[in-house]
Amino acid sequence: MEPSTSSSAVACGIASLRSALSNKQSLSPAANVAIDAFLAKTQRLQRRDGRSGPSGFEREYMEICWSIDKAPDYEAMLTPQTKATKTKNRYRDVLPFEKTRVKLQTAASKTEDDYINANYIDGGYIACCAPVPAAIRDFWHMVWQCHVHVVLMLTNFVERERLKADMYWDPRGHTVDFDGVNVKLLEEE
Repeated sequence: MEPSTSSSAVACGIASLRSALSNKQSLSPAANVAIDAFLAKTQRLQRRDGRSGPSGFEREYMEICWSIDKAPDYEAMLTPQTKATKTKNRYRDVLPFEKTRVKLQTAASKTEDDYINANYIDGGYIACCAPVPAAIRDFWHMVWQCHVHVVLMLTNFVERERLKADMYWDPRGHTVDFDGVNVKLLEEE
């Protein structure tokens, strides 16, 4: 069965990740959550076990880390890092998988390499870390190159008093030129 590329469901959960890692396949459509059930699922995952216990997201993250550690040849699946690419990563331990990573067209992006910390997911989506200042230009070139119509940011700028994302657009609605890619905030929800 081919993975769903429909916009009516979202891949959610760790069961399909474990299967994908062990079988080197894409995510299973069996783990998809219908869009109308997604909010309820995320609200359940936000709840904590007791006052100080982990949230559902934290439990899934721990299980993902455990699953990845058990995956065969995990390190070999990651994109090799160079001095130049390390400056484009928000976290040292969150790296793209080489087989499915987005490769920038270097002539169009005026960058020295094709690296951005982003991966294609089931052919219809791109997962990308919030870009650090050194990678914001590359982020917008990826959006332009891959004909991305919707950017969904799933983090706050600051969480637990730590910076999690830099603003990669002008919040006042001014147009910003990233080497020929003009970006202007039209709407924010």
